[in-house]
Amino acid sequence: MPQHARLIHAHRLAMVALLALSPGACAQTTTSQPTDPPHDPPPGQSPEQPKGDLGEAAEVAEIVAQQSDAELQALLDALERVDLETDSLRASLYHVTENFVTGLKEARTGTLTLRTDRDDEHPSGLALRRFRVDIHSLIFDGQKHDEATSYIFDGTWLAERIEDEKQYNKWQLVRPGERFDPMDKMQGSAIWLPIGLEVDRLQRDYDAALVPAAEFFDGEPMGQTLADVTNAGEGSVQLRLRPRDANDPIEEIRLWFDGASYLPRAHAVLDGEGLQVSTLFGVQQNPGDVDATLFETTDPPAREGWDVTARPWRGGE
Repeated sequence: MPQHARLIHAHRLAMVALLALSPGACAQTTTSQPTDPPHDPPPGQSPEQPKGDLGEAAEVAEIVAQQSDAELQALLDALERVDLETDSLRASLYHVTENFVTGLKEARTGTLTLRTDRDDEHPSGLALRRFRVDIHSLIFDGQKHDEATSYIFDGTWLAERIEDEKQYNKWQLVRPGERFDPMDKMQGSAIWLPIGLEVDRLQRDYDAALVPAAEFFDGEPMGQTLADVTNAGEGSVQLRLRPRDANDPIEEIRLWFDGASYLPRAHAVLDGEGLQVSTLFGVQQNPGDVDATLFETTDPPAREGWDVTARPWRGGE
């Protein structure tokens, strides 16, 4: 099997694993250590600032913190509002992965389509959210290879459709009669979108902060190439998420949004093994032609040569 074909196969396995209900989490919270009390300055040196000045500095710091909290809350409220206003979304996708263990870097291009049906009532109160990702190409070692693979979630089943091999695999991700929001479960995958973020749940599960749009992990400024890839140019806002569960393999998530529309531009996920960056271009909100038939997971006919494998719900196994 050619090297690029093996990479495509490995990517499919990785995508399936990422799409399998694994939520993200992050770095452990640390507490600051107490410092020694100040000593009298040596002769000839200026004394410490008066306590009154320190009190004023602490008061200013508190005001700045309150302003930052207010700005963060305003962004989260705006994201909730955008979700309620978004019945469908379509965008071009550019997904980059870097494996720190193997040194492998690769990119994929495709399209992502999302549809939310709030009129589909359910006892859980959750809207019916469906998505589809169509991968068109793999870019590896400076070469571009065609790839025709689709991932489709219809609200219950996740299907993988590999056109060139006529292979159709699907998994029932949801217990019969139940519902879940896939955007709440797939933070580590290429198809995840920061859509439908519930403020209360986000603040419960994550340490969230507004950071400069051009900042990257560890507070370092991103290079121009990465800035272009993340579309994190002028007019973007960035939200940093550090999940509170210290046992989760994901260390940090970065989200970029358009500063005017608050529609998603990009997200990056860092864990102990590597980095993933997904960027959206040409984002269309409510394009009007996102038909429900796009998300059907009906088995293709075997008479056309398709090999079909279906795995029903097995009680969480």
